Amino acid sequence: MRNRFESVKDALLSSYWFIPGVMSLGAALLASLVLRLGGDLDQELFRDLGFVHFNEPAGARALVSTIASSMITVAGTIFSITLAVLQLTSSQFGSRLLNNFMRDTGNQVVLGTFVSTFIYCIFVMRAIREGGAISGDEFVPHLAVLLAILFALASLGVLVYFIHHTAQSVQASSITTRIARDLAALTERLYPEARGERREHLPRPPGEGVLLVAPRGGYLQGFDRQGLITFADRRGVVLEVLHETGAFLLEGQPLVRVWGALDAGAREELLGAFTIGPRRTSARDLDFLFDELSEMALRALSRGVNDPVTAMRCTDRIAEGIKRLCARERPTQYRGEGGALRLLVPDYDLSRLVHSTLGEMRRATADNMLYSLHLLGTLGKLLELTDDGALHRTLREEARLTVEGAQKALLEDDHRRLQERYLEVTRRGDPKATSA
Repeated sequence: MRNRFESVKDALLSSYWFIPGVMSLGAALLASLVLRLGGDLDQELFRDLGFVHFNEPAGARALVSTIASSMITVAGTIFSITLAVLQLTSSQFGSRLLNNFMRDTGNQVVLGTFVSTFIYCIFVMRAIREGGAISGDEFVPHLAVLLAILFALASLGVLVYFIHHTAQSVQASSITTRIARDLAALTERLYPEARGERREHLPRPPGEGVLLVAPRGGYLQGFDRQGLITFADRRGVVLEVLHETGAFLLEGQPLVRVWGALDAGAREELLGAFTIGPRRTSARDLDFLFDELSEMALRALSRGVNDPVTAMRCTDRIAEGIKRLCARERPTQYRGEGGALRLLVPDYDLSRLVHSTLGEMRRATADNMLYSLHLLGTLGKLLELTDDGALHRTLREEARLTVEGAQKALLEDDHRRLQERYLEVTRRGDPKATSA
């Protein structure tokens, strides 16, 4: 189903071999094409252009050989720099963020540019012939050699871009911006409808249904929602997904509940709509992206790093993601073409999300006055902008716990300031106070 295609796509885009491999194959095909266009076309094009006309095969071969050796040397250097950046990212910001850098198309294109230029030069160098009894007529592919020079010049520009891009990509602000962009895009894709009137909930089917278990252990990377609805419509059954995306499943653990009769082939088809893998991914897992921001903030707030500004940026992006989810319709029931209930999915619990992100940071920073003030301000903004009753109670509870947790860790004057901010936040988030 479509979910499996998205998983394969994510795996390919997260690899450092796919784009360079495609570019290398393209370079080999281009070299073959350009060499096939040689001979008479070369002579007609470059007869009067002395500055690109390589009369001697030895000189042309030396030039192409120099370009090839330079390209593979720089490719090795880029690979070493990339490994160093990945190691720095893992140690300073968390191992979850490695996936973001692996998905960076710019770095993959840079590596592919140098490798493909090297392969192109190898093909061209093989075609250059010196006159003799064994090698035959002398042949210098002038067009191919000119393109090798142009590729070398383009590679220099790509090298400059790589240095600039790498320097930018390791900055905390760039990392949080990239995660926030992915979070916004995934929220839009999973929940495309703006929040409106509360939908009518159809009653659950009677009985316990039949449980289908996970065929293997691993993380639930996603499931094809539309595919499940279509399957349920075609078979006349009702399905209930028992776990959220990102949950770890044990082999044999219940995965989906079915109300209705399914044969063995249909059960296998149904389980094929679920993708279970060895790790969590950002393709369909919102919690994974929130966890990236949370882990980055917790590392920044640790005593070894002590970077509250980065933690504040992460907090802002988490609040932005929560606010965007509040504005989206998050249905738990889906109907088929005839209007009958076909699919039940777990509710995305925003209160749990607040506890697992902002709550974790609150517990780690009771003695940090600067961050605690910022956290209270962020909670106040969310209180003003959401009308979800359960989320309101959670945000007010987090604000109260922030002040109580800092009571023993902060000086009396600092704690008084924190209490004043708390009163201001709760007053702004109180619907009665707002209407008055």
